[in-house]
Amino acid sequence: MTTDFSIVGLQTATLDQKRQALMVIKMSIKEQLEYNRQEKLAIKVYRAAKAAERREVAIAKAQAKLDRLLAKTNPVGAKALKANRKPSAVVVTSMAA
Repeated sequence: MTTDFSIVGLQTATLDQKRQALMVIKMSIKEQLEYNRQEKLAIKVYRAAKAAERREVAIAKAQAKLDRLLAKTNPVGAKALKANRKPSAVVVTSMAA
């Protein structure tokens, strides 16, 4: 919304005309401020929706990964099984004198 406020015309205008012009300018400022508030609110809502969408995608991805891990027949890795075994008995081959 653009309005042309001519200052040259205000030089010869009467006091009532100047007051009227001032009211028009003030109303224009109010309208612009309200428009800016609405735009900021719309941006805020959009960003919140996008963040929620990203969060849902991340949760779904993590859940799918967890489901894949739980679906394995042997969920524990070979190295973990080997590390968890009971150690064998110590065999002494020679004694120090």
